Amino acid sequence: MARVRLMVRRQGDDDGLMSEVSHTVVVNAHGALIALAMSVQSGERLVIKHWGSGETQECCVVGLRQAQASKNEVAIEFTKPSPRFWHIDFPPADWQLLQD
Repeated sequence: MARVRLMVRRQGDDDGLMSEVSHTVVVNAHGALIALAMSVQSGERLVIKHWGSGETQECCVVGLRQAQASKNEVAIEFTKPSPRFWHIDFPPADWQLLQD
Protein backbone atom coordinates (compact mmCIF):
# COMPACT_ATOMS: atom_id res chain seq x y z
CA MET A 1 0.00 0.00 0.00
CA ALA A 2 1.27 3.47 -0.85
CA ARG A 3 -0.39 6.86 -1.01
CA VAL A 4 1.08 8.82 -3.91
CA ARG A 5 -0.46 12.13 -5.00
CA LEU A 6 -1.45 12.21 -8.68
CA MET A 7 -2.98 14.38 -11.36
CA VAL A 8 -5.33 12.23 -13.46
CA ARG A 9 -6.41 13.43 -16.93
CA ARG A 10 -8.90 12.03 -19.41
CA GLN A 11 -10.41 13.15 -22.70
CA GLY A 12 -14.19 13.25 -22.30
CA ASP A 13 -16.65 12.81 -25.14
CA ASP A 14 -18.94 15.74 -24.32
CA ASP A 15 -17.13 17.70 -21.66
CA GLY A 16 -13.65 17.99 -23.19
CA LEU A 17 -10.47 17.47 -21.21
CA MET A 18 -11.09 16.58 -17.56
CA SER A 19 -8.60 16.31 -14.74
CA GLU A 20 -8.59 15.59 -11.04
CA VAL A 21 -6.04 15.64 -8.25
CA SER A 22 -6.14 12.24 -6.60
CA HIS A 23 -4.02 9.64 -4.83
CA THR A 24 -3.17 5.97 -5.02
CA VAL A 25 -4.55 3.39 -2.61
CA VAL A 26 -2.23 0.58 -3.72
CA VAL A 27 0.66 0.60 -6.22
CA ASN A 28 2.49 -2.15 -8.07
CA ALA A 29 4.99 -2.40 -10.90
CA HIS A 30 2.16 -2.67 -13.47
CA GLY A 31 -0.20 0.09 -12.29
CA ALA A 32 -2.25 1.06 -9.25
CA LEU A 33 -5.57 1.28 -7.49
CA ILE A 34 -6.56 4.96 -7.32
CA ALA A 35 -9.42 6.92 -5.73
CA LEU A 36 -11.38 8.97 -8.28
CA ALA A 37 -14.48 11.15 -8.14
CA MET A 38 -14.64 11.52 -11.94
CA SER A 39 -16.65 8.98 -13.87
CA VAL A 40 -14.56 6.54 -15.94
CA GLN A 41 -15.31 3.30 -17.76
CA SER A 42 -13.45 0.04 -18.05
CA GLY A 43 -11.06 0.18 -21.02
CA GLU A 44 -10.81 3.98 -20.94
CA ARG A 45 -7.34 5.55 -21.36
CA LEU A 46 -6.08 7.97 -18.72
CA VAL A 47 -2.85 9.90 -18.26
CA ILE A 48 -1.49 10.12 -14.72
CA LYS A 49 1.14 12.54 -13.48
CA HIS A 50 3.22 11.64 -10.41
CA TRP A 51 2.99 14.74 -8.21
CA GLY A 52 6.45 14.28 -6.69
CA SER A 53 8.52 13.50 -9.80
CA GLY A 54 6.44 15.23 -12.48
CA GLU A 55 6.59 12.09 -14.66
CA THR A 56 3.54 11.14 -16.72
CA GLN A 57 2.33 7.71 -17.79
CA GLU A 58 -0.56 6.57 -19.98
CA CYS A 59 -2.71 3.84 -18.48
CA CYS A 60 -5.92 1.92 -19.03
CA VAL A 61 -8.83 1.42 -16.62
CA VAL A 62 -9.05 -2.32 -15.90
CA GLY A 63 -11.48 -2.36 -12.96
CA LEU A 64 -13.98 -0.23 -11.04
CA ARG A 65 -15.47 -0.48 -7.56
CA GLN A 66 -17.57 2.02 -5.60
CA ALA A 67 -15.73 2.53 -2.33
CA GLN A 68 -17.25 5.66 -0.79
CA ALA A 69 -20.14 7.96 -1.61
CA SER A 70 -17.88 10.52 -3.34
CA LYS A 71 -15.05 8.38 -4.79
CA ASN A 72 -14.61 5.12 -6.65
CA GLU A 73 -11.63 2.80 -6.52
CA VAL A 74 -10.27 2.52 -10.05
CA ALA A 75 -7.73 -0.15 -11.03
CA ILE A 76 -5.33 1.10 -13.71
CA GLU A 77 -2.67 -0.69 -15.71
CA PHE A 78 0.22 1.04 -17.49
CA THR A 79 -0.01 0.82 -21.30
CA LYS A 80 3.82 0.48 -21.44
CA PRO A 81 5.95 -1.27 -18.81
CA SER A 82 7.09 1.30 -16.24
CA PRO A 83 8.27 -0.48 -13.07
CA ARG A 84 10.17 2.63 -11.87
CA PHE A 85 7.27 5.09 -12.21
CA TRP A 86 6.43 4.98 -8.49
CA HIS A 87 10.11 5.30 -7.42
CA ILE A 88 9.68 2.21 -5.26
CA ASP A 89 11.84 -0.91 -5.43
CA PHE A 90 9.63 -3.99 -5.84
CA PRO A 91 11.00 -7.44 -4.97
CA PRO A 92 12.15 -9.55 -7.96
CA ALA A 93 9.84 -12.27 -9.30
CA ASP A 94 12.00 -15.05 -7.80
CA TRP A 95 12.09 -13.46 -4.33
CA GLN A 96 11.30 -15.86 -1.51
CA LEU A 97 10.82 -15.45 2.23
CA LEU A 98 13.52 -16.93 4.41
CA GLN A 99 12.30 -19.74 6.63
CA ASP A 100 12.89 -19.32 10.38
